[in-house]
Amino acid sequence: MYLVGSFALGDADEHSDCDFLVVLRELPHGAGEQAVRDLWAELPRRPGKWTHDLEGSYALLSDLADNATIGRPWSPLFPTRSR
Repeated sequence: MYLVGSFALGDADEHSDCDFLVVLRELPHGAGEQAVRDLWAELPRRPGKWTHDLEGSYALLSDLADNATIGRPWSPLFPTRSR
């Protein structure tokens, strides 16, 4: 998991969201996939700023290691914002 965006660049302020990238060897299936979906569905109902200001991307390691995949959308399986 990597921090990306304004926090990673040192440009974040009190209005920034928190962007992150999760690198996966393979996409989760079954219970693993459902657990991630459930977490993203629940996050906006939790208290606190960061439960509403997260933006995540999920990318396969194999896609990141191959320039031929530049421009290919990352995993559509999971929501990416907690708003």
